[in-house]
Amino acid sequence: MSTLKKSGRRQIERRYIAEAVPRFWKHRRRVYLNKRIGKPPEELTKLYPNAKITAFSRWQVYPDAIVVTDRSLVIVEAKIYKPIDALGALCYYAEVVYDTPDLQRYKGLPVEKVLICPMPSPELVKAAGRMGVQVIGWMPDWVADYLRSVGWLV
Repeated sequence: MSTLKKSGRRQIERRYIAEAVPRFWKHRRRVYLNKRIGKPPEELTKLYPNAKITAFSRWQVYPDAIVVTDRSLVIVEAKIYKPIDALGALCYYAEVVYDTPDLQRYKGLPVEKVLICPMPSPELVKAAGRMGVQVIGWMPDWVADYLRSVGWLV
């Protein structure tokens, strides 16, 4: 896939998450967008002292959003393309989110995993449910227009 296509898709999904968070979490306490989570690279170098710190960049993960509410810490992925890819990512994010130093203050909150996509298939919803991931199907007008422009909708 060309860099231009990938960049365009990324921008569309960034707009999608930016609009989704205020719509679905009206009573949020805090929101982090594209926040790096997991162990800091300095801690990883202690585990692997012979590795250069740049070796750990592939271990750094960035969920689309982390929403802090009074009841939970919600990890959100918003996918217009390939929503299935988000399922494994969300499960991994839930495992490492509290390894993030500045998120440890929320450690008493349960973690929720949410996938937002415009056209979730029944199979995706079923698999997500088994993984503890809530799926929200949401297609604002501008996403429908975009999907028509790429030939996914008539």
